[in-house]
Parts: sequence; C-alpha cells; structure tokens
Amino acid sequence: GLATAELANLTSDQAGGLTAAQIGGLTSGQVAALSTSAVDALSTAQLAGLTATQVKGLTDDQINQLGSADIAALSTKALAGLSTSQVAGLDSAQIDGLSASQMAAFSAAQLGALATDAFASLDSSQIAAISAKNIAGLATAELANLTSDQAGGLTAAQIGGLTSGQVAA
Repeated sequence: GLATAELANLTSDQAGGLTAAQIGGLTSGQVAALSTSAVDALSTAQLAGLTATQVKGLTDDQINQLGSADIAALSTKALAGLSTSQVAGLDSAQIDGLSASQMAAFSAAQLGALATDAFASLDSSQIAAISAKNIAGLATAELANLTSDQAGGLTAAQIGGLTSGQVAA
C-alpha cells in the first residue's frame, strides 16, 4: 500500500482513480493526509465507502469543501462519525441534501453543533426523523428558532419528550 506521505502527494486525478475498495482500506490518518483537492476529487461512490472512523479523521476543511451530493453519499454510520466541529462547518446546501434517515443518524451533540442557518434549512421530514431523545437534547434557543413548518414536522413522541421550558420556546 501507499505510505501516508505518498497519499499526501496524490494529485486530484490520482485520488479520483482510486477504487472504492482502495479508499475503504485506508486508515483515518491516511485519509486525513489527502489534500483538500484530492478529497474534493473523490466520487460519491468513493465517499460512500468511507467508514465513521475515516470520516472522523478528515479535517474540517476537507469536510467543508465537499458538495451537497458528496455529503449525501456518506452512509448513516459515516455521518454519525462526524465530529461536532465538522458538523458546525456544514452549510445549508450540504444539510439540505441529507435524507431523513441520514438526519436520524445525527446525535444530539451533532444537531446542537449545526450552524443556525443550516439548522433552519432542515425540512419537516428531516425534523420528523430525528429521535425524540435528540430533539429533547436540543437547547431551548435552537428550538425557539424552529420555523412553523419545522415545528409542524415534530412528532407526538418528539413533543412529548420536551420540557415545559422547551415547549414555551
């Protein structure tokens, strides 16, 4: 296999030529060593093969420059591996591309780390997919920023798990 230093020197074309199996065999340190342009050159098929450990190893810059289709290609397990600082850098377009099941993979800490505009971009189906436990884990300020459409997406179980202070928000 390639050494970490060799991977750091891959061009975009070379990175784009790696198979999904080759990408899957990289350690998190090797994935993190890829240049931002090399990560950007990875196809959605290559990105879909990343594990949670590999994704956690990516730098915030590597994550932030991925397009919405790239983020949407990540598995639910890989998304669950995102650190809160990686999640904080996601923009509205990246969040909008996620399916309801992908949103359900986010922890309360990850949801709390979303930028205000990214959280505001969630649609009612994405909101409805978030577990009642994770909705209850949101700060009152985050709940206060829900739009009427988003609030309409809350399920009975989600509403039932809220404190009186959260409901008042």
